[in-house]
Amino acid sequence: MRRAPGGYVLNGRWMFASGVTYSGWTIVGGFVPRDNGTRQHHFFLVPAADRTLIDDWDAMGMAGSGSMSFDLKDAFVPDHRVLDASLVQAGNPPGARVNEETLHRMPIIGFTGTVLVSVSIGAAMGMVRDFETLLRERAGRGPAKPGLEDLQSRLAEAGAETECARLLILDAARRNTARLRAGEKLDEADASLTARNSAYAAKLAKQAASRLFEVAGGSGLNQSNHLQCAFRDVYAGTAHGTLNWGRSAVRYGNNILGWPPNLPF
Repeated sequence: MRRAPGGYVLNGRWMFASGVTYSGWTIVGGFVPRDNGTRQHHFFLVPAADRTLIDDWDAMGMAGSGSMSFDLKDAFVPDHRVLDASLVQAGNPPGARVNEETLHRMPIIGFTGTVLVSVSIGAAMGMVRDFETLLRERAGRGPAKPGLEDLQSRLAEAGAETECARLLILDAARRNTARLRAGEKLDEADASLTARNSAYAAKLAKQAASRLFEVAGGSGLNQSNHLQCAFRDVYAGTAHGTLNWGRSAVRYGNNILGWPPNLPF
């Protein structure tokens, strides 16, 4: 990225651009060099006409997200389509002066996990419902059959795990929104707690998905069976770095100890 009169010129390749196939615009991130030798993270709004899509999204899960790469070659982005990421993280972007809804004052780093993990939780909850149907089919109308107790136990535990995950992220979202509506600023304590809960919700969703899929039987392997599709989607969705449990746990611990969060930027 380099400065140009009235804006910036962008060159390079960006990966994992979910939904880029259907979007008319793309928000890309990048680091702008500063005179003191450091770099400042910015967001750039780029029209579809400036992109060259790279059909490289051949993933084991979330195939429909279309998270392919794209190239930009000498794409000029005027200043009015450039946003300093530090303003977003501080909950004070220029747009918040016009758009009064609290969402526009929600920081990004540490708070996007509730959105990202929701997809995997939903897929895991779908697996629970499908497994309920499978269990009824295996049980039939007769007396309890051998082996059903294990399936019943797995269904109950997976159901509890997905419900716990759902409540974790709902609580985080409601708590953060309530603070913003009260005119308060969200800080690192809020961010680290939200990141912790989002990453743990991802763990719960994966546990539930694995618990059910490993006893789905041979029919669960069929491409036409929704269980295998949801299982892959859960794992693909939770692979996002924001939902990494080890990283989120350390960030939470750093905050408890009064240490810096060690963010990537």
